[in-house]
Amino acid sequence: MTAFTDEMFEVRHISAHEVYGLDAEDNTDVLVEYSLRGPGPVIGERLSLLGYTKQATLTFLNEMLEDERERSFPGMERAPSDLHDYWEAERSYLDGYTAKDWIRDIQSASPGTEIGGISWLLSKLEYHEPGFALKATLLGLPDAEVVLILNQEDIDRRRRP
Repeated sequence: MTAFTDEMFEVRHISAHEVYGLDAEDNTDVLVEYSLRGPGPVIGERLSLLGYTKQATLTFLNEMLEDERERSFPGMERAPSDLHDYWEAERSYLDGYTAKDWIRDIQSASPGTEIGGISWLLSKLEYHEPGFALKATLLGLPDAEVVLILNQEDIDRRRRP
């Protein structure tokens, strides 16, 4: 959150339908959303100043991809064949895959969860350092608006001295 300034803090009143989609068509509740919003170029530069430089992020991505290739799945031999086939297809896709490939692919990835889709690409960053994950995404999508939706714990932390 240190990549954002206080001026980037935003409070919006939004409908339950906007948040939950079709599942809330009959819900007329209005919710409060707390978020931090900023332009990608500004957030990217602030991340660089915090040590999440382009070179450090490329190194992080390459190490993460290497870990993905070497990851083993306990009980893989007992897994259903479709799951086994998926893991093999994923490993094959990642064979020789580099940080530069990931950055190139995030720019044109389809919106799906299939191997190579944007959700799949972003899922590779899910359990890693958030600063590197955000910087990696911004290397591929530098002009994106960055929105960090806060939960109550985040709000409480912002209020502490």
